[in-house]
Amino acid sequence: MQISIGKKDLMWSYAGTAISMASGFLTLPFLLVFLSADYLGLWYVFMAIGNLVVLIEFGFTPSFGRNIAYCWSGASSLTKEGCVHSDSTRIDAHLFAGVVYVCRDIYRIITAIAALILLVAATPYVMYVSSSLSADVVIASWVIFALSTLLNLYYLYYTSFLTGMGQIASLNKIKVVYRSFQLLASIIALSCGFGLVGLTVANLLGCILNRFISSIVFHKNPTISKLKLSSISVTKEFKKQVYSAVSYNAYKDGIVHLANYLSTQSMTILSSLFFGLSDTGAFSIALQLATTSGTVSLVAIEALTPMIQSQYQQMDFAGIRLAVGKGALAYLSVFFVCVIGVVVVIFPLLYFFKPELNLSIPLFLFMALYFFIFDWYSLFASVLAAMNTIPYMKSYILFAGIGILLGTLAVAGFGLGPFGLIFGMIVSQCIYNAWHWPKYLANKLRTTVFCILRQTLKKYITKQI
Repeated sequence: MQISIGKKDLMWSYAGTAISMASGFLTLPFLLVFLSADYLGLWYVFMAIGNLVVLIEFGFTPSFGRNIAYCWSGASSLTKEGCVHSDSTRIDAHLFAGVVYVCRDIYRIITAIAALILLVAATPYVMYVSSSLSADVVIASWVIFALSTLLNLYYLYYTSFLTGMGQIASLNKIKVVYRSFQLLASIIALSCGFGLVGLTVANLLGCILNRFISSIVFHKNPTISKLKLSSISVTKEFKKQVYSAVSYNAYKDGIVHLANYLSTQSMTILSSLFFGLSDTGAFSIALQLATTSGTVSLVAIEALTPMIQSQYQQMDFAGIRLAVGKGALAYLSVFFVCVIGVVVVIFPLLYFFKPELNLSIPLFLFMALYFFIFDWYSLFASVLAAMNTIPYMKSYILFAGIGILLGTLAVAGFGLGPFGLIFGMIVSQCIYNAWHWPKYLANKLRTTVFCILRQTLKKYITKQI
């Protein structure tokens, strides 16, 4: 079955991302008003740990999504790298069922490992950085937050299923519903004085709603109903074959995700060690705003990824070049608008709600510069991943480590503060990743980045797309 991503899917992708962004922005004033600086910093520590624990899925989410897309587009077998190209669009029900069953088994194991890590490693860290706060509040909120993290991780396979099937509109409709609920629940909990505990309860309820609706949408899909997956028997030997094909790049994806975490969200952890919880809260707000700007800007390429995977399976390289051009132009324009919007709209709102808040526009702009560079080359790397090849793993982890070392040296050795932390990250990525991977993909598509942008822009101007 050929996957096609239309304007409706893109619009819902932006709507889903917009509500996710809005939920973060709209919750922020209530966090500033109803949480002390220390509890706000602790909340961001929770979020950073949650993002780190999700890395335990070690790249299986995008890997399963890719292989689901190949199956959905007519693949009769799976390979460790690349894919088996064919002109058929008929779904191999047995192969599809094998991927689904292996996916579920893997996430059971991943969740068990994550639970152990949260108990043994994360809990002592949380208690250490929050030693000056109420132990009862910290323990209760941490337990609830950990439960929501594990629940979200266990049912993450539905994201892979729906993405691989090209159900981008449905996936983002779900996001709009559960994020809206989560936003409302968080505001009510904070306004009623339930503090950090109420915030984590709202987070848990949102996760439950998300996975419940995702399950219904997947099982009610007409094609899934016709396949009758529950009646298909899959042997252990076949599961091993599927796992062997899927896991090869999944582990590489996992290392890449770890490198991305080290290159971005680890700055919250480092900030809490160097600057304390209060300053970490202000630093993390700038990080959140810059991260959100990048996330919104990448919506188009992420929505187009299932179609790119399907085009690759069908050997449609002209279609891939056009999709990359659409994603790249959307990234450049949307990122600029987001940064201007944060400075002109978001910062004045934050100061209105909490005038004494220690925020810095120059710090945010410097952070935004870093994320512009980081997300730009990540866009091109994600297309390489859609082709089931991940040549950038080693350079990602290498320069993530270099960035942390340079950032730590800038702060601890030269006293450059938060700007030094960001500067170290910028220098490390500009050495190689920032320029090499866009060029690498363009060469693979037998063109240049400039030609991709020029040809796509020309098609927009002449209204060919």
